[in-house]
Amino acid sequence: MELKSLPIGIENFEDMITNDYYYIDSMMQYYFENLKVDKAGIFDGLKIMDAGEKYREHQNRYPVIKMSLKGGQLWQ
Repeated sequence: MELKSLPIGIENFEDMITNDYYYIDSMMQYYFENLKVDKAGIFDGLKIMDAGEKYREHQNRYPVIKMSLKGGQLWQ
């Protein structure tokens, strides 16, 4: 069994999928965000695509607010 690479330093869901990395991340931005470019193919082979039309009808239909706390500081 060949193991996939870990996406160390890679935070972009599309890069993780197209380069066949393991991923531990939320794909919700890419699934729900109303993109100008169709990227639905990056979900091929993932369980979300087997969830049925009830879920797929929401794909790429909403504005998404993205927040990151990785550059934040901890105050004591």
